[in-house]
Amino acid sequence: MKRYTLRGLIHDAKVFKQLRLEYRRTNGNQRRDSSSGWLLGYLSGVRRRARA
Repeated sequence: MKRYTLRGLIHDAKVFKQLRLEYRRTNGNQRRDSSSGWLLGYLSGVRRRARA
């Protein structure tokens, strides 16, 4: 069995951090866009009803 050294641990941490950032960048934006789109549509409907 290969020994897991500090150097290996640091390398893996950097790799996982990069993957996590890329995942957040791609999936987080989609989630935010869809929720903000829903929210803006809801608020515009509320404004329309308030004027009438």
